Amino acid sequence: MAGAVEVPATLDYGTSFISPVGQDMTNKLFQYCGLFVQAAQDGTSVTIDADGPGPAAPFTVLLNRGESYLVNGGVRRGASVQASKIVQVTCSRGISRRITRRIGLRCGP
Repeated sequence: MAGAVEVPATLDYGTSFISPVGQDMTNKLFQYCGLFVQAAQDGTSVTIDADGPGPAAPFTVLLNRGESYLVNGGVRRGASVQASKIVQVTCSRGISRRITRRIGLRCGP
């Protein structure tokens, strides 16, 4: 299965993202869901809440320009990414860690 990640212009990056899909969807559509965060500027503080409204505490990572962070699975619908500076976030989802489709999540205007 082929996959691709869209690389939009940094003008289209944002600071707030919410995942519309996750491993907890009622129809068990995705056994794997991960987030890939990429920073556009140095000193970007990124807070990730991988289980959305679930019990796990959010965590924060510090990224510099061009650096990325992978949440490798366990992402639930409603997971959020909040950043101090602009980032892009890609949500990868699939079955049994074999990624079958990727979607890019962006902030609204």
